[in-house]
Amino acid sequence: SVDEPSTLQRGGDVTNESGASPKRPREVMEQQPHRRPDGAPTPPLGQNPEEVAFFKFLHKELKKAEFFFEEATQEFQIRERRVRKGINIVKGQNRSMVDDKWK
Repeated sequence: SVDEPSTLQRGGDVTNESGASPKRPREVMEQQPHRRPDGAPTPPLGQNPEEVAFFKFLHKELKKAEFFFEEATQEFQIRERRVRKGINIVKGQNRSMVDDKWK
């Protein structure tokens, strides 16, 4: 029925129509032949020098972005503390002092 929980919601094993457990994506990829668009075979995952270079570059860029956002977060925390301190100073001042300046 429609209201019955799915297999995943019940916490049971997930199987396909034949009763076998589905393969993980890496297992499927390892079984399929690696081919380029022109049909030439390619090395398995992680053994292609271009692929390794790409992921090293990607990792480096990710580290740069992580560093940038960590620095930006720290800067904004400092700014927030300064603004809050300024607000407290303004709230604590005697208003008559401000009025005297305009007389």
